[in-house]
Amino acid sequence: MFCTKCGAKLPDGARFCAMCGAPATMTETPSAPVAPASTPQPASAPGPQPVAAATPAPVAAPAPAPAPVTAPVAAAAPAPVAVPGVQAAPVAAGGLLNPFVQQVAARLGEPAQFIPELQTYLFVTKRFSAALANIHQYFLIYENNGVGYNEMRDYSAACTDWALHNYAGVPRGLQKGVAIYPVMLQHPMNPGAIQFVKEKPKAKFAAFTLPVVVDPVDRQVQFMDTTPVWGFAMWGGVKKAASEVLS
Repeated sequence: MFCTKCGAKLPDGARFCAMCGAPATMTETPSAPVAPASTPQPASAPGPQPVAAATPAPVAAPAPAPAPVTAPVAAAAPAPVAVPGVQAAPVAAGGLLNPFVQQVAARLGEPAQFIPELQTYLFVTKRFSAALANIHQYFLIYENNGVGYNEMRDYSAACTDWALHNYAGVPRGLQKGVAIYPVMLQHPMNPGAIQFVKEKPKAKFAAFTLPVVVDPVDRQVQFMDTTPVWGFAMWGGVKKAASEVLS
């Protein structure tokens, strides 16, 4: 399947394009791809990259092929705890995502898992709120510098939909709640993405979605500053958890 916006090939069932951040409206044949915006990389880019050998000048006799450069072998991801709809997390291909995911895994004491249809890394934790409600927390982490207002809105909606459809346990509202954190890694932060996460989310029954933009290089975390009137008693804990896990 292919993304209709940029032409990138996506896995079956993908909900979100990992290359351009567009919702995954897919087709069987790639459309003319639009060159994605180059992703700025932090000054201290992790990991050496293989250097392509220069093409030798043509000669009368064929030159022997150069020995292939052996790519560095990435460390295996830790074995995940079984959660419906997810699989073992592949090792990220560099940039901001892999080190940040490993940092969150160490902080939570939980291995990262991977959602193929969203191309996101997932952590699921539980905590008790001040009202003694058992809160299931879904942290869904993705990296894309090109994501602006509309793309962040669509990503947040896709993460919320996935979490609510995969929540298992006592029905929400019976001393149970769900906190969903669609997390976007960017350096530098996109002003449109920041504008979206500052807006108040729509009310949902016993569910709280707090979109977050994180710049791991500058150590900045952006999310909603105000507190909605609905679910007022819960929002303090939801925002505190975001700061503790993602800062």
